[in-house]
Order: sequence, then C-alpha cells, then structure tokens
Amino acid sequence: MKNLNFIDKLLYFVNSILAILLLFSFLLQFIKPSLFPYLSFMSLSVPILLIINLLFFVYWLVKLKKQFILSLFVLLIGYNQVLSFFKLSDNLERVSPDTISVMSYNVRLFNLYNWIDSDVENDINSFIDSQEPDVINMQEYRFTDRFLLENYKFQHSSLSDGKTSYGLATFSKLPVVNQGIIKSDNQSTIAIFIDVKKYSDTLRFYNIHLQSFKLESELEILDQNNSDKILNIFDNTFKIQENQATIISKHIENSPYKVVVSGDFNNTAYSYVYKLLKGDLVDSFDSAGNGFGSTYNFKYFPMRIDFILMDKTFRINDFKTFNQNLSDHFPIISTFNL
Repeated sequence: MKNLNFIDKLLYFVNSILAILLLFSFLLQFIKPSLFPYLSFMSLSVPILLIINLLFFVYWLVKLKKQFILSLFVLLIGYNQVLSFFKLSDNLERVSPDTISVMSYNVRLFNLYNWIDSDVENDINSFIDSQEPDVINMQEYRFTDRFLLENYKFQHSSLSDGKTSYGLATFSKLPVVNQGIIKSDNQSTIAIFIDVKKYSDTLRFYNIHLQSFKLESELEILDQNNSDKILNIFDNTFKIQENQATIISKHIENSPYKVVVSGDFNNTAYSYVYKLLKGDLVDSFDSAGNGFGSTYNFKYFPMRIDFILMDKTFRINDFKTFNQNLSDHFPIISTFNL
C-alpha cells in the first residue's frame, strides 16, 4: 500500500469491498431465501461484481501492482461461477436422425401493449420456422390467431383466466403420450410438462416460469429513492421463487423418465433456486455455450435468467442464444442426443 498514490489506495479500498461481496455471493446458492431474503438480492448482482473484479484485476496487472492478487484470488475461488457467466466452447453442432432440439422463449405476450414497433407474431413465427426446434417452451404466451405453428401437431398449455389469457405453452413435433400441469400452493400454474416418444425412449420436457422481479420497473422505483419498497418486493419474490422451485424440483425428482427442464427462472445461475432446480442436471450453456449467454434484454449488464437443463447422460451438441429483439427475453436453443 505504501507504493500506491491516494487514488490507487481509494480504488483498492473499493476493490477490497467488492471482492469480499463477490466472495460472499458465491455462498448464496446454499442459503435459502426464506432465511435471509435480503441477502439473496446479491445473487442478481453477481454478474456486475464479476465484471468489476475482472476490471480491477486487469487494472492492477497493467500497472504491475501486486494488488491484482486480491481479485484474481476471488475469481479463482469462484471459477465455476465465472464459467457460468462467460463461456468459450469448441462444440460443433452434430446433426443426426436422433438429434433433438429444444427452444425456450419468453415471448412477452407477443407485444400485446406495443412495447416495440414490430409484427412480433409473424417475426417469431418466421424465426421458429428458420430454426425448426423439435420442442418449444414458451413463457408469457398469449393465444392469438396471428401466431399459428402449423408444423407442430402437439400442443399443451395452461393459460390464466381473464381478459388477457396468458401463461405457459409447449409445442412439439414429437408424439406426446402424456402431459400435466404443476401448480403452486395458491393454485397458480408454475410449470407444465409433456412426455414425448423418440423411437423407443420416452422423455419428459418441463416448461417453467418462476415469479418475476419486474427488474425495469423496480429499478425505476429505486431511482425514486423508495428503497424500502423495492426491498420488500425482492424479499417477497425470493420467498415465492423458493416455494415454487421446491415444488417443481420434487416433481422432477419423481419423474419416471429422463428430463429436460427449461424456461424463465427469473434468477441467475448463482441463486438458490437455480441450484435447487439444477440438481444433478447439466446446464446446456455450461456444456456448449459461448460468450455471456445473456438471455434478458437488460440495459445495465448481461443477465442470464433463462436456462435449458437436461439429464447428464445426454450428449449436448450445441447451445445458442439468439439476439432477436422481439421480446424482453432472447430465445435459446439447445440440441442433444440421447
């Protein structure tokens, strides 16, 4: 510290605080939100903490200062978390007759309230036609005559009652032999599933949507210096997510078939609910993804809150995130072989 000027001493002080916060955030996967809900807020901040610590590491390294060791040490401890944030894979997509592809996409009600200037139903339809996934899991799906998937013979959905009926919908080219709905304690739908046949095998595909934080609107509340209100919103949301994930994870554990779990988790890969839902499954992004893999169109920093998880015996060939600005989420697709 003696060789640092005043500015660098101040920067190292900030660096130390943020490094400790990042180190602590690595433990959040093991802490139930119902026990310490306010601490769980940090799981959403891990991406920015990773970026800042990486920048500090580079800053001190360029200046040839030993202070680079602090951020390097923390980043190495959280090596797996770093890989969940940014990934480089050399996987080449292998297409064969037994290859299966699955898409997950939060379509944001097909732009019902005209958030963007686009013919969203038609554009999403065209995008799906270009990719031809075998199974499509949609969240915030709304039935509309302008969105028809003619190549998908099998459809399963659970939509809310009311003027705007929306919810979860799954489309499949593969024959569906069974289907079901998973409800929370208050009887709202939190997931749906289908059992499909592929040759002699039967697979179960889950489509899930956990409680939303409504990040953009809540940050606007925070900008208005109403921090107590936003903390209460996050507190309640974390507790609801924990309850939802517990119900879904138990259902997954009791599945008679190998599973593929995908959807909008509304939380990051550093959260308790992600760890709970992942269990012994494999994250397709970790196996075959590239880049930041950001799935939520968040203007502040990369946010990966949509996931495709699957049985560890499957061979994951590819994972892609598509920069389609037709929703506040980006579609993700993974291909795999049994």
